Amino acid sequence: VKSKRNGESAKKGAYGTIVTIAILTQLCMLPGQFLNDLGNANSTAQLQMIPKSISTAIQLEVAKSKLDEAQKKDNADSTDEQASLKPLIDRVADLEATAITLDEKMKDLDKHQKPLLRVFGGILLFAAFIFIYFWSPWAMYAALDPTENVVDKKQAIARGRELAQRGGMINIWLAPLSAFIIAFVSTIACFLPGLFLGIPLAVALVPSMYMILKGE
Repeated sequence: VKSKRNGESAKKGAYGTIVTIAILTQLCMLPGQFLNDLGNANSTAQLQMIPKSISTAIQLEVAKSKLDEAQKKDNADSTDEQASLKPLIDRVADLEATAITLDEKMKDLDKHQKPLLRVFGGILLFAAFIFIYFWSPWAMYAALDPTENVVDKKQAIARGRELAQRGGMINIWLAPLSAFIIAFVSTIACFLPGLFLGIPLAVALVPSMYMILKGE
């Protein structure tokens, strides 16, 4: 992007415009987020339980592995050998009980969900995302671009919509979809190609699309 600007940096004084566009973007998402939160009022509690559930599962697997190794090594037949394994057996039992308790709590919280509200919330979020995608990212870049004659948020948003319409609805959605598929496939196929090819391509998507939408 900088080379296309003949080495010019981003436009100075655009910070307020960028913040305003970001706030407007978030406001568009609020109705969907609000309904989604109403549909799952216990989402925060569930999120807080996830790290503990993962930690418990990992500790349980480690404890079971240690117990299996100890049983194979000692051939736990005698009473003394059984007694030496008791701390490990107790540890596994405690962790299993904790895992069951956490699972029951998670299921109990799921019972209080309101699926219909969550569906409507998801629909609103999706609609808001489509609406935002047709002006927000391109408006931010236009506000920062020294080659653009944009002086306020209204002009920036108008320019963002103009650029999006120039690209066409199909093309503007096919580009991120293609980048996502490349990033996903390259990461699944082998970690390093995803790290050095697919993911950087996805990161560069918005600025590169902005330049193409400008016709450069």
